[in-house]
Amino acid sequence: MKKLIFLSLIFYVLSLSLYAIPIKIVNTAYEDELLESIGIEDKSFVTTEEWYFSKDGIDKTAEKMVEKLPESEPVVLYGISLGGTVSRRMTQIAKENGRTVKGYIAQSSPLSGDRLTNTSWATKSLVMLGGYSLISLDTLFFGLPIEQIFQRDSSYEAYDLWPQLDDKSKSIVTNFENTRNNKRIDRNDSQSIIENATLPLLDLVLGNDENSRNGLDYFTSVFTKDRNNVKDLDPVGSFMVNVMNNEQSMENEAVDEIKRAFIVSKNGNVYETSIWKTVGPVMKFYQNQRDSYWAKANNQWYLFAYWSLRAAASSISVATIEEFPRVWSFCVSGSRDYSTNDGFVPANDTFKGKKLQMIAPNMRDYKFDRSYECDKVSHIDYAQEHIDQLNNIQGRTYSRALSLEQQQKKLIEAYNFVTLNN
Repeated sequence: MKKLIFLSLIFYVLSLSLYAIPIKIVNTAYEDELLESIGIEDKSFVTTEEWYFSKDGIDKTAEKMVEKLPESEPVVLYGISLGGTVSRRMTQIAKENGRTVKGYIAQSSPLSGDRLTNTSWATKSLVMLGGYSLISLDTLFFGLPIEQIFQRDSSYEAYDLWPQLDDKSKSIVTNFENTRNNKRIDRNDSQSIIENATLPLLDLVLGNDENSRNGLDYFTSVFTKDRNNVKDLDPVGSFMVNVMNNEQSMENEAVDEIKRAFIVSKNGNVYETSIWKTVGPVMKFYQNQRDSYWAKANNQWYLFAYWSLRAAASSISVATIEEFPRVWSFCVSGSRDYSTNDGFVPANDTFKGKKLQMIAPNMRDYKFDRSYECDKVSHIDYAQEHIDQLNNIQGRTYSRALSLEQQQKKLIEAYNFVTLNN
């Protein structure tokens, strides 16, 4: 029945495409492929390949993109993540530049900023994350479940675990151990912890985000002194406070003829993404290692202290990996509650008095503004190729194809709302 309803929605959108308002894409991830998958054909980019980290800043970037809009016909803007934020700014300045924006769709976009782009917060959170990986902060703050070690089956004898790992998993385990045991890291120096512990950990667990824009590039943009598009997302920075969300800009954006649709992603558990295909084997390795050591402790009573200590050490590794999503969630949104973020952008957060959500701060009547929640969608999904998600990449408990299906359904609803006269 669900598939029948979904197919009916797609048929409905296809029937409208002959009369549709053209969509201009501020491309951040796979906007084009997603529109294609629901039958939207009248679309084109207003971006260049190198726009994401542009030193122009969001305001100048938006001005350049507005110049690419047609002068004689209305358009709808659409972007994921930073693309949605730029779409919002384009809408605010379109009229004064002689262009007509009928509405925009912002998907998983930090419309009032992202706390991870605030230099002070980013420094503190990345140092915390690095310290967590280096000295196993889970034993201090999250509670090491030592009692579970003593509940293990003492007959477990898979002692030689290393050959069971594939090459990628072996590399991850080796790098993880090397990072945690790196004696050259100055644990009293924030920069040393971030560069030598945090970023390697993020590269191991998160991998590349948002179509090859990796964590190193992202945080380099945050920490640089030069203005750039990413740095402009600072919630308490001059652009967000004095430009994007000032009274005049919000009035320009919120006139009656402009419709706005916000697709809100709320899957902050990064293990429910393609990351699990990387983390899962590593987690199993440490769990098996722990159980194996405990079996030895039970079977070799004369070496009980030695093997039980090794089992405890492996248990720390398990707990460290297990708790990573909640620690990362705190870095992103200041809360260990997954639903407050989507793994990279706050969905419900307050930072220094600023409300951070994926909806505009000046939400209007349902006639003009609508939001669509996606509880299975993570920001990390946008780093995965669209076609790969169709092939049932598995998160920890469910397929990423379900995430993609949810995105398609909500995008159809958002598209219909913004483009139809109702």
